[in-house]
Amino acid sequence: LVVCLICSFIVCFSFRVIGAMGLLSAYLFIAVNSTWLWILVLVVALYWVYMRVFIANYDTNIERTDGKTFIITGAETGIGRMTADLMASRGGHLIMACNDVHLGQIARDQIVARTNNKQVEVRHLDLSSLDSVRKFSKDFHDSVGKLDVLINNAAIACSPNPTTADGLNTIMQVNHFGPFLLTNLLLDLLKKSSPSRVVFVSSLFHHFHKFSMDNLNCDKQQLPNCRVYFNSKLANILTAKYFARMLQGTGVTVNTVHPGMALTDMTKKCSGSFIGILCNLWLNVFGKTPSEAAMTPAYAATEIKLAYVTGEHFADCKVSHCVANIAHNTNLQDKLFEKSAELVHLKSAEKHF
Repeated sequence: LVVCLICSFIVCFSFRVIGAMGLLSAYLFIAVNSTWLWILVLVVALYWVYMRVFIANYDTNIERTDGKTFIITGAETGIGRMTADLMASRGGHLIMACNDVHLGQIARDQIVARTNNKQVEVRHLDLSSLDSVRKFSKDFHDSVGKLDVLINNAAIACSPNPTTADGLNTIMQVNHFGPFLLTNLLLDLLKKSSPSRVVFVSSLFHHFHKFSMDNLNCDKQQLPNCRVYFNSKLANILTAKYFARMLQGTGVTVNTVHPGMALTDMTKKCSGSFIGILCNLWLNVFGKTPSEAAMTPAYAATEIKLAYVTGEHFADCKVSHCVANIAHNTNLQDKLFEKSAELVHLKSAEKHF
C-alpha cells in the first residue's frame, strides 16, 4: 500500500495533467489488474485536482505601490523571495531583509532584471540575534525613516543549534522573538507612515501546537523541532492579534496569513528524516509553488479593500476562520506579549503604544 501510494504521488507530480494521470491510472489497472490500486491512484488524482483547481484562489491585484516602502524578512529564498518579486513588480521601495546577504543579492539582481524596479535593496538581518535586529532597526531609521508595510516572513523549521547566543530557542527566536522585537522597534515609523500594515506569515500547522507560557522558550521541557515550529506559528497569530488591539485607531493594521503548503528551502532542510522525506514528497505533489504561496502575503500587504481590516487571518487571498480557538484568548495574548518583551529585553523606549 505504501509503495502504491508513493507511486501515485509520482504519477501526479510527473504529469500534472488530468489526462495523463487518467491514462497512467488505466495502465496500472491493466498491468496490475488490481481494482484497489486503480481506485487509490484515482483518488489521489482527484484530490490533486481539488487542491489545485477548486481550493486555490490567487491574488489578481495589480494596483501600483509607487512611493511606498516595504520590508520583507527572509526575502532571499522561498516564499519571501517570490513575495519580494511581486512587491517589486508593483513599484515602491523594497527592503529585502536577509540573513544570507549573498543569496539576497542574487535574488535582488534577478528581481530588478525582471521588474525593472531599481528601488530594491538588500540589508542584513539575522533574526537569531537580538543585536542584529536592533542594528537593522537603527540603520533603517537613520537611512530611510518611513515604512508602509512590514512583512514578517522569515522562518525556520529545524536548526542544528538548539539555542542562540541570546539564550533563546533558535526556532522560537527566528520565528517569534525576532519578529516580535523587530515589529516593536519599527512601530514608530509605521505609525508615522500610516495608513500602514504589518503582516505575519503564520501557518495552518499552528493547530498542532503544544503551547505553554511556562515553556515558551523550551527551557523547561525540550520539544521536537516540528512542535516548536507549530508553537511559533501560533505565537505569530497571538502577537498579531495583540498588536491589532493595541494599535486600534492609529492607522496601523496587523494581520496574519497562511500562505499555503509549499516546497521551499525551509522544508527541504528538514528532509533528513523519513517523515521529512514524505512531507516533501507530499508538498511536491499537492503543495503550491512558492510563487503561488507568495500571493496571499502580497494580497494582505497591498489589497486596497483591506486598508482598515485588522486582526484577521488570511488564506488563499481571503479571510479565513481556520484559526485555533486559543488564538482568540486576549488574556493569553497579553501574557505572551509581556513574556516575550521580558525575554528580548524590550526597553520602555522601544515600546510605541
